[in-house]
Amino acid sequence: MLIICGPSASGKTELAKFMRNAYGYEKMITSTTRPKRGFEIDGVDYHFFSEEWFNVLKNDGAFIETTTYQTFQYGTRIEDIHAQAILIVDPAGANAFYQKRPNQDMMVLLESPKDLRRGRMLRREDDVSVIGRRLDTDDAIFAPSQFHHLDLILKNDNQPMAELAESLHHAYQTFLEVPHAI
Repeated sequence: MLIICGPSASGKTELAKFMRNAYGYEKMITSTTRPKRGFEIDGVDYHFFSEEWFNVLKNDGAFIETTTYQTFQYGTRIEDIHAQAILIVDPAGANAFYQKRPNQDMMVLLESPKDLRRGRMLRREDDVSVIGRRLDTDDAIFAPSQFHHLDLILKNDNQPMAELAESLHHAYQTFLEVPHAI
């Protein structure tokens, strides 16, 4: 599986979408206790579980990693993992994967300069009052030293998304042939 991490507005979501469209990768369907929004489809956007059922699965060891965000639980089930999947997680999620599946998943950190990230956040109309704080916080959270293991640090300096995706696709194909040969 391909695991992508990166700070806010580093381009990880756009890169994952491009990889899915250009190379046939699949979005990793994760699980949540968050209520389903009207446009969302169970099993496509997320696996939606009650808090009680999520906890049963968690206690039974069904998840590689779980986290809580705004009072709702999120997690990645072991049974949903496959080689063509792309998953975006934070460093804690990446570390959980590496602890439980060492050398089985390609760990990628997507880095992008702070000024470019700030501009992207402004263009997508993020809350101006939190942009600076998020940029500063992300510097610490997504520092390479926060990861148990990284296979690739990919720089997004505003080059075309096709170029980034081609580099990542090639690196992942090499990883699948001979792990850690990139």
